Amino acid sequence: MVVTGAARAAAGQEIPPDHPSVVARFPYVGGTEIAFSGRYAYATQMDGHLERGESLDQGGIRIFDIVRSKPRLVGFLHCPGNDNDVVAIEPGLVALGYHENRCAPGQGMVTVDVSNPRRPRVLGHVEVPSSHTITAYPGKPIVYVSPGGLAYAGGPEQIVDVSNPRRPEVVATYSNNPNGCHDVSFRITKESQLAFCAGLTEVQVWDVSDPLAPVTIAHIVNPAIQYPHYAQASPDGKTLVVNDEAFVAHECVTGQSPTGAFWTYDISDPAAPALLGKFSPPRGEPGVGNEATWVETWCTSHQFSFTPNGNLVMPWFTGGTSLINLSDPAAPRETAYYAPEDAIAYSSQFRNGHVYINDMNRGFEVLRVRPRRG
Repeated sequence: MVVTGAARAAAGQEIPPDHPSVVARFPYVGGTEIAFSGRYAYATQMDGHLERGESLDQGGIRIFDIVRSKPRLVGFLHCPGNDNDVVAIEPGLVALGYHENRCAPGQGMVTVDVSNPRRPRVLGHVEVPSSHTITAYPGKPIVYVSPGGLAYAGGPEQIVDVSNPRRPEVVATYSNNPNGCHDVSFRITKESQLAFCAGLTEVQVWDVSDPLAPVTIAHIVNPAIQYPHYAQASPDGKTLVVNDEAFVAHECVTGQSPTGAFWTYDISDPAAPALLGKFSPPRGEPGVGNEATWVETWCTSHQFSFTPNGNLVMPWFTGGTSLINLSDPAAPRETAYYAPEDAIAYSSQFRNGHVYINDMNRGFEVLRVRPRRG
């Protein structure tokens, strides 16, 4: 369902400042990541519905023109594979990471020419021991490649130079976190060049002023976080959000689960992160989500993003997508949500007044967010 101001007012609740309304939906199964460049959104699909390898001829990158009020599907790169994480390198060039993929041999990453979005084509590939997540270093033709944590898939973590997209090559490795990074994010400014590694036992803050040699400057160890999935700094650089993909066990009913939450940290001094607060899964498939019953029961936090004013868009798998007010990062507050009954939201990203969702059940969905007036 979509919670609107009228619905909350009728229930005697506070009218939320944000009203999501559905602009468009493009149905398919197996939705994973989203990346943006200019007028285009790139949404990936894996070779399965809820699990890898269920449909060997399924998967790839859908390209949407999002410049108009209603997005249009303009292209598709058929690359059946699992995970299929996508990043934008520069206008006209994206990269696709995978464990296995029929567009290239082995495990690794392909570079894709999307200068003609109607006819995307693979340019080159690089093999690595494993690839679950990839992250582009802002402003440089460099991509960090991780198997998703060493305990998760094994193999070292790689830094790939894509300056020649026809011949991407591994130019360095990193092993700062003993159990590896599930995912990496960057915050690059004139004053500092930082990265954040969400590892399986701890989160690390890195100085990446030398992009080929990250240096750890801080450690965040939180025993309440079962599986650190992603860590990203707010637009002003003062707050770090760390989310917990607690697939082993978490509770989806009361909104008080000790696992599956996201956590906020003060990183005004990035070398000394300080815990501020947390927000637990507010809803989801009734009962307990767990690894045995897989994603159709999960309500854990997953691939999120910030709005320009520092608020949060958070997907919860079966719990849909929340809009979170972080004006007080010690006390996050949900202002609205979008949670269809069959939602399994994998990635929710904010861009230009819209929320873009890639859902494992529902495909690609676009919501318009209108601030309350008066």
